[in-house]
Amino acid sequence: MSTSSEENLYFANVFKRDANLKEVLDKISVYSPGGYTCKVLVNPNGSSKNKSDLKEAKLQAGENESFGAGYHTIEFAEPIKLTGETFTVVIEVIGGERTVAIESKTENSPWADAIVNEGESFLTLETDFQNGEWIDTAKKIETIQHPGNTCIKAYTQKDESKEPENPTNPSNPTNPDDPTNPSNPTNPDDPTNPSNPTNPDNPTDPSDPTKPSDPTKPDDPTKPSDPTKPDNPTNPEPQTPTPSNFEQSSAALTEAKIYLDSKDIENSYTKIKIKVSNIKIGNEKNSYTYYYYLSGKKGENNIAEEKWTKATTQKENDGTYSIIIDIDSKNIKNIEELNEADNIYIYIKEIAQIDNQTKQTISTLQIKNQATPELYVDGTKIGNLEDYFEQISGSSNQRQ
Repeated sequence: MSTSSEENLYFANVFKRDANLKEVLDKISVYSPGGYTCKVLVNPNGSSKNKSDLKEAKLQAGENESFGAGYHTIEFAEPIKLTGETFTVVIEVIGGERTVAIESKTENSPWADAIVNEGESFLTLETDFQNGEWIDTAKKIETIQHPGNTCIKAYTQKDESKEPENPTNPSNPTNPDDPTNPSNPTNPDDPTNPSNPTNPDNPTDPSDPTKPSDPTKPDDPTKPSDPTKPDNPTNPEPQTPTPSNFEQSSAALTEAKIYLDSKDIENSYTKIKIKVSNIKIGNEKNSYTYYYYLSGKKGENNIAEEKWTKATTQKENDGTYSIIIDIDSKNIKNIEELNEADNIYIYIKEIAQIDNQTKQTISTLQIKNQATPELYVDGTKIGNLEDYFEQISGSSNQRQ
């Protein structure tokens, strides 16, 4: 969903948690369709998104963070302690594209198993935010044709901070911690068993240098420090999608068929086939979706979404991938531009995805002509254009 408004844009996710756990929120990740400059607001105690219940997170990047399209992780400079059964993360977009990605349940797509529930994801603009008014993105309304969840993830860690000392029972030098066993130089702790370096005061918890700690058994076996097991295994760090390599790729016009209507030249059209070869997939564990756009210009930016057409790939024997595109000139909106251009370029948009994270890249290739055009007149194949012109030339000479 996008908006043309210059107001700050806000979108939020409400997360459930076990209130019995001591946790802190130390980072979040967010998907940006076109790049953001943003701040992060958090309600650590519940699902309220009212301005008065939100606190601004201190970010490692500074007052705000800027990034381009794709999934990005935002690290907190100071973890935020969570206390409620739910907590809320709000992204405040103060610059960049005012567009929000919404993950919808879509059949026959990577999002076919997406779970969408009302009361989890929300969206609003500055004016409504000040009034505490939000749109639930799981509800289908005029401005949201494809209900779903906003793309925010939250990462928590166990709260290792120490609880402050209880002020109702402070240590008091005039009232020792253990009044039944005061420290009195005139009355040693145990005159029958004086302090003895070979027999320490606490024989049940000795510190014996002859029995060093066993490195195979950590001091606290209930809290192992295992680098192969993250602190929060239920919410692991997401994998980053790997873009494909187009550096050695090429694009060629491999087939062209011209269909002329002798009775109505305006009805004539051309069918072409373009092949983009030698695409080196970034990671076979990723899923890839491709779109193409033809242009007579090199270096176009901000190509509108409606100009892109979906394409499919095929794997070659050498392990690389190719994109085969069949195009009817009647479906090309900028056909006049292409007819007048000296060169034609194909833009390939790739969306790589893994673990619900996506990364978008756009590559540009100049199309090389490797086709000999075939000519059909009124549905009958005449041959190639050279044969046709030779026939016309021969007929003209005979009439002379």
